[in-house]
Amino acid sequence: YEGVELGKEGQVGLITYMRTDSVRIAPEGLAELDEYLKENYSSDYLLKTHRHFKMKKGAQDAHEAIRPTSVMRTPEKMASWLKPEQLKLYSLIWKRYVASQMAEARYKVVTIDVDVNDNLLQASGTTMVFDGFTSLYAISREEDEPAEIDTDGKQKLPPVEEGEKLQLCQISGEQNFTAPPPRYSESSLIKTLEKEGIGRPSTYATIVDTIQQRRYVHKTEGRLQPSDSAFVVNHILETCFADIINPGFTASMENSLDRIEEGEVDWVHVLSDFYEPFLKDLKRAEAEIDRVQIPSDMNCEKCGQKMVVRLGRSGKFLACSAYPACKSTINIPEEILLFANGVPKGPMAIAALLEQFGTEEKGDSEPIDEKCDKCGSAMHIRTGRFGRFIACTNYPECKNTRPIVKDIGVACPKSGCNGKMLEKKSKRGRLFYGCSNYPECDLTTWAKPTGELCPECGAPLVWHSTKKAGKYIKCSGKGCKYKIVPEGIENDEQEE
Repeated sequence: YEGVELGKEGQVGLITYMRTDSVRIAPEGLAELDEYLKENYSSDYLLKTHRHFKMKKGAQDAHEAIRPTSVMRTPEKMASWLKPEQLKLYSLIWKRYVASQMAEARYKVVTIDVDVNDNLLQASGTTMVFDGFTSLYAISREEDEPAEIDTDGKQKLPPVEEGEKLQLCQISGEQNFTAPPPRYSESSLIKTLEKEGIGRPSTYATIVDTIQQRRYVHKTEGRLQPSDSAFVVNHILETCFADIINPGFTASMENSLDRIEEGEVDWVHVLSDFYEPFLKDLKRAEAEIDRVQIPSDMNCEKCGQKMVVRLGRSGKFLACSAYPACKSTINIPEEILLFANGVPKGPMAIAALLEQFGTEEKGDSEPIDEKCDKCGSAMHIRTGRFGRFIACTNYPECKNTRPIVKDIGVACPKSGCNGKMLEKKSKRGRLFYGCSNYPECDLTTWAKPTGELCPECGAPLVWHSTKKAGKYIKCSGKGCKYKIVPEGIENDEQEE
């Protein structure tokens, strides 16, 4: 959506605005799609009239459906410009978009009776007679679904003729056991949020990112595995805030916010109904909730005191009970779940578990060839709740840290500055560009800078692109209308 570098075309947005649950397609998008289908498929694959989809209740239709900005940019053409995971996502959007306006596949329901020594064997399934939109791609299957099973649960049977003799290839027996429901994947979690009426398309991605950044879950083979932090937080919320964590509450609050927006109810009344009981629960929670600190059967190797299990931002660990006199800690591997059945009240037998799984030194890091500019100690790369960062190895005596930034290969255009423009992220996670000499140089831009200043007002020039005008350079200064299309970039139509 924000744009990908496409050689001479520059930075181009490949998809429309993605935070929407609209199913509407703009007329110009349908017109271009018609042109593509006519050029690449026979008339059997085309629709007589466009296929339109019904909006679900509460859908926000400010933006059209997620689709490619140009269907002519096929996944094959984009393969050399996109990373593998980007290409997979773009291919999914592109193929679903094109398939939505193609003819349906047609199947013939088939039942085959096989006579074997006066014993009747029967197989029921489907035979494809026209591939329709499925010709665009192979239909994806669940991991545990055999290839010969169609997405509707019916077997795919080969074409046969009456009286045809079949040859027995093999006889196989299968034993099935009742299995628990599979853990959530990112996509199935979003589907559940949507089904329960929790969140909006603009917040689904944030919810999934947040629970991983805060280490409530970690991804294993594409599935989200809960951590001990999740079990502890869930225990506290269920104990003190049962009404709020009820999915019905969130759905009800979303509905109330929509009604406030429509002017149907007064926002003061809605907030009053929520806040008064919430304040009582909060005061009760503050009185009841103690910091998780559970005795264990481990003794501190440095001072001999008992160690206690604690939870920190980076996970669970053992800490000496004599803290702050003794600061000895041992990290507990994520594989060991201690609170899946609730928070225990008595001492925890953890020594045997650590011996089985092994222990990790708290604060695993990656050394780098750099010295701390405050104390002279070595610097290393660590991983925190918001990702990787560079920190001093002399922590906690020295708390010098800095983010890992990306050099975009553009010099700072500010006069007298020899810094480089770096790709950074704000506290809210928004991408921006700033000078490497900060705070001496405070030049920043939201869009990617060109490395030059505006000849009219002196503000930094940045790259910009729109559907109508294509890619061009404009001034980032407020109120300045200077812009230019660099040589080598051909746009079909320019903004007036």
